[in-house]
Amino acid sequence: MNRFQKSLLVFGLITLGAVGKLGLDFCLGYSLKPLDWSPDGRWIAAQLEYGGFRDGYALALVSAKTGRLERILYNNQDGGSGFPSAAFSPDSRFVTYHFLGDYVVDLQGKHTNEIGPGATTSWSPDSKWLAQRDSDGYVSQVRPDGTGRRALEVVEPPRRLDSPDGHWYAYLEPTLANYDCILWLKDQGGKSRKILAIKVARYSSFAWRPNGELVYTESEGGKASVVAYNPRTQQQRIVAEGFWWALSPDGNQLAQYGENRVRVVPLAP
Repeated sequence: MNRFQKSLLVFGLITLGAVGKLGLDFCLGYSLKPLDWSPDGRWIAAQLEYGGFRDGYALALVSAKTGRLERILYNNQDGGSGFPSAAFSPDSRFVTYHFLGDYVVDLQGKHTNEIGPGATTSWSPDSKWLAQRDSDGYVSQVRPDGTGRRALEVVEPPRRLDSPDGHWYAYLEPTLANYDCILWLKDQGGKSRKILAIKVARYSSFAWRPNGELVYTESEGGKASVVAYNPRTQQQRIVAEGFWWALSPDGNQLAQYGENRVRVVPLAP
């Protein structure tokens, strides 16, 4: 066997090893659905799907610079449910995700901790705690390693996000349907209240841009649009199409669904 043949053999063994880990269908192509953008701007957490409908899901770490897959953080080869939500810690060192429960994983995908079930999960500013809200709004506090759980005497609407100027806040209000919510916008004084979208999935993305626009998903007839709404001017505009997206920390870019890579597009001011 000459050197060229040996090189081909080694390449083939490496390829077979990768196939064994994620399956042949993964090597033939996959899609990436953005879930969150890291605060340091370097990474995007995405749901990776391969092998056809519900064949396999993975939680993927994607380079925000290239849109390419960096590594798999968790691989589910049993089909079934995917990862409807994921969120980076404020220090960009960990990701919490929901998959038949809530988990925390480091960016190397080597250490995963189960932190128990929750309707929504959010990080503390110092990345040392997570707040989990149940479907009734009751909150418990837990460390990223799953220890130190205690109930808090707080009832809050799930997934509340305050505007950069502190004047407004948006939140999802659950409906009687299992996964449908209403996206509300209120001012801090409670004098102004507006429904922005109805029949919103519990894990749908919405985020504030530094310029004061609220970005959210609006769907009708099976078609989804990414909308930016300014509560001060009451102007609304469509900035992109599709259900799956994540907003960059500076609010100037949008990560969107793509085949074999995440598409990153600029947002107009």
